[in-house]
Parts: sequence; C-alpha cells; structure tokens
Amino acid sequence: MYLDNEQYSEALDCFDYIIDKHSSFASIALYYKAFCIIHKEGGGFDAKVKAKVALKKSLMMLEDDRSRILSRNQILKSINEVARSRGKGLESNCFAKQNEGEAQLLSVHINAINSAIGSEISPDCFNAPGIIGDQSQKLFDELLKDQYGIIKDFRISKKCVIASKVLIQDHAEQERIRWPNLSRLKIRNYEI
Repeated sequence: MYLDNEQYSEALDCFDYIIDKHSSFASIALYYKAFCIIHKEGGGFDAKVKAKVALKKSLMMLEDDRSRILSRNQILKSINEVARSRGKGLESNCFAKQNEGEAQLLSVHINAINSAIGSEISPDCFNAPGIIGDQSQKLFDELLKDQYGIIKDFRISKKCVIASKVLIQDHAEQERIRWPNLSRLKIRNYEI
C-alpha cells in the first residue's frame, strides 16, 4: 500500500521490519526495498549502490530458495517414480507441479535482478571454443584500457554488444569496427 501511494520512507520501514523479523520473506522484501531506495533517493549514484547491495542480497537468497525447491522437487519425482513402478504412484503429482511453479516465479525475480544489476565481466566471460590460450585475458585487458570509450562509471556501455560473429576477419572489417589493437587477437566466432 505504501508503494502504491509513493510513501517510500514508510515502505522502507516495513521492508526493514520484514527483513529483521520474518527471514522467510526477506528475499522479496530486499527486492522491493531496492525499488524504494531508488525512488526515495532520486536514483543518484549512492542510491544505486545501496539498491544494488539490497538486490545482491536478495539474489543470493532467491537463488538458494530456488535451488532448495528444485532439489526437493527432484526428490519428489524420484519417490513418485519408485511408487509408480510398484503400482502405487499417481500419474499427476500436484505438489511437484506446485514446486515447479514456485521455482518459475523465483526465476522471474532472479532474472529481473540480474537484468537490473548487470553482470560482472572477467576474462572467463570471453572463454569460448574459438578463443584459445590467453586470448580471453588479452581481450579483457584491451577492454579495460578503455581506449574505445565503452567503460561508463563502473560498467560497460550498453552500446558495446558482444555477439556470436567474427571479431575481425580482414582489413575492411577492421576499418568498420576500428579496434586495431583487438585485430591482432584473431578471435573467431565473436564480434564486438
């Protein structure tokens, strides 16, 4: 109700109370707490940092919950299979379907958080079948030099897209991309 009325201070108090007193609901409370922080504090850098901290905590908790539910669901399916092989199991397992639905709902929140906070980039992000040896580290080091203006604050610009094509094949392609330092890596199956 406080969120609907844009009373973010009151909403933050409620979410903090839930986080402190009702740990089973803390993951979702942290999720919405981040929303309140951004709106209350105007979306500045400090607000984004605070919101990101809340989202990362929420993400860890939601991933743990989803993992627990999926594990429980796998056990239920195994028990049902054994029971059915003995002629006692049901064709439909409503509890397993409920668990699957709950895991899917958690996945929606997890995906939203990952989209909001972005992903950290490391040399391992560039590992692929066409990249061998220390080429992923070289590519990462080139990006960090930021000669191309793609690093904005503490993130890579949204204008930089890495897709599944060829980085640079020939001189014409090199001129189109204008990343001469990366051309010597001769990476196949990736395009910047």
